[in-house]
Amino acid sequence: MKAIAIVVTTAAIWAGRSALPAARACVGQDAFHVVAPGSPELRPSHLGTGRWHTAFGRVVDGKEVMNAGYLWDVRRIKEGGKDVILSLQFSTSANGGYDSTFMDSRTLAPVAFRSRNPGDTTIVSFHGAHYTAKQKNVKSGEKSAEGSLPQSAFDGTALDIVIGALPLADGYSAKLPMFMPNRPDSISNIAWETVRVIGSTETQGRAAWKVEINSPHGIQTALVDKENGAMLDRRLTVPNMGELHMVREPVKD
Repeated sequence: MKAIAIVVTTAAIWAGRSALPAARACVGQDAFHVVAPGSPELRPSHLGTGRWHTAFGRVVDGKEVMNAGYLWDVRRIKEGGKDVILSLQFSTSANGGYDSTFMDSRTLAPVAFRSRNPGDTTIVSFHGAHYTAKQKNVKSGEKSAEGSLPQSAFDGTALDIVIGALPLADGYSAKLPMFMPNRPDSISNIAWETVRVIGSTETQGRAAWKVEINSPHGIQTALVDKENGAMLDRRLTVPNMGELHMVREPVKD
């Protein structure tokens, strides 16, 4: 399997959204308060920028098989006259592609999503809650969609950015409304994710929060850098796929 294929196929899984019904909830989420784009407790200024090498794979018979790689590049740029945070993921394979997610730098509201991968190109633009989307796929042909999100929600392809901007602390918890932009005909479907800090640890010599993410696919465990909000480690068990593991290390210039 090509590396970029793994990254793209599992993007929705990491965000808890892979062909799931709209508005599916996580068990026990009513005990969590809602954090949506523009919530005053978000701390986008806390987020660090830079590049991280990401290794991604599965745990097979107790051994990790890291069979995919991509670079995660976080920048603060101007887009259409707006100050935005750009989360760019591009494959390190020879025939790879990229996914780019643009968010308002103050509110983390979605601004745009652009994806160009082997056999598929997707472009989504947001103007407030309204969106327009176009997709060209070698197998399914061309699609276009236009509509509005039923409520304020985060782009699920940037869940790691959103979690890094939360005021994580011992005992912190929240629930997040998410959507996935990579399917034009289902952008308006909202799923809920819950986030709970379950401890502190150290990884790669960095102090990190240990965060439990409860999504419709199951429970993930992530390690989030306390200083810059970068998600450095992530694990998730998926039926028929087993345990998935992602590890990030900063790229040293």
